[in-house]
Amino acid sequence: MVAVKEEYRSCGIGKQLMKFFEDNASDSSSAKYFLTVDDFNPGARKLYENLGYKCVGELPDFYKKGINCYLMMKRRG
Repeated sequence: MVAVKEEYRSCGIGKQLMKFFEDNASDSSSAKYFLTVDDFNPGARKLYENLGYKCVGELPDFYKKGINCYLMMKRRG
């Protein structure tokens, strides 16, 4: 789980955290990265889209009834 306190958002911290993850998650040139983002968090979804993640599915009531998540994926390279 990745989270940035509200008062520190839009400072590049989330982008740095995702870069660290991607740089250290796999050495494979064909790696795929997956994440979920809640439907009530459009700012995070926009960040992930700006980093190259694409929505590949929706998970209704994923961990709580009434809250849907988007499954997002990015191919390395």
